[in-house]
Amino acid sequence: PTSLTAQISQQLLQLNLIGQYPFKRKFVNNFFQPYAGVGFASSYLLNSNFEEAELNVEPGFEDVSGAPLDNTLNYKPLNFSAILLAGVKFKVTELYVTADVRYYWGLNNVVNTENRYSQEGDNVEIMNRYGYINNDFSINQAAFTIGLIYPYFKPKKLIK
Repeated sequence: PTSLTAQISQQLLQLNLIGQYPFKRKFVNNFFQPYAGVGFASSYLLNSNFEEAELNVEPGFEDVSGAPLDNTLNYKPLNFSAILLAGVKFKVTELYVTADVRYYWGLNNVVNTENRYSQEGDNVEIMNRYGYINNDFSINQAAFTIGLIYPYFKPKKLIK
């Protein structure tokens, strides 16, 4: 039987806008504070490569492989996700350390359907050599995030 194995890598710039709700207004035991949040993410595709491709064909035929191919035009440059998260903030001296679990729910199809059958650039080789055409899909992902917060402003209480 014929099979195709390939890896598609992408480089993205992502902007997350997140609102957080602390479950306890003060730190529990003066050490940690649990929180939950929701938000919105937008990502911009810098480039995408069709890599490590190997087409295994039936016995008696030669397998097909080759160099990485640029398939950036097969994907939409701008994509959007909704974000759900839950985490905890730790106070360590002047700093705060955050640790949370995030789920990104893709809101749109990331495939550029207008270029799906395009016979331009490396897409010619991706389609004709490997027989690969993208299906419609959105990207859902889970992430574990660790962050560091340094409070820059130190407000002083007004005494009346």
